[in-house]
Amino acid sequence: MGRWFAEHGARLGPGNQLQPPFTATTVRFQGGGEPIIHDGPFIEGNEVIGGYVEVNVADLDEALRIAKSWPAGGAVEVRPVMEVDQ
Repeated sequence: MGRWFAEHGARLGPGNQLQPPFTATTVRFQGGGEPIIHDGPFIEGNEVIGGYVEVNVADLDEALRIAKSWPAGGAVEVRPVMEVDQ
């Protein structure tokens, strides 16, 4: 984990309010094979979000490349943040 955070640290930012779950794209890790990308949220009623980090990238493709390198397995849900007009 420490190596992953060190490698991607320059693109990691603070927390933020997330857009609704229907905007999510999820990367699932199953059985040591290639990660599988799904449109939509992963989190179900019996699941708990352990935490999140904001990743500052140019687009969804770059975010998914980083998500697919997550070393802990499980699932990584990718969502855009809310754009707040000030």
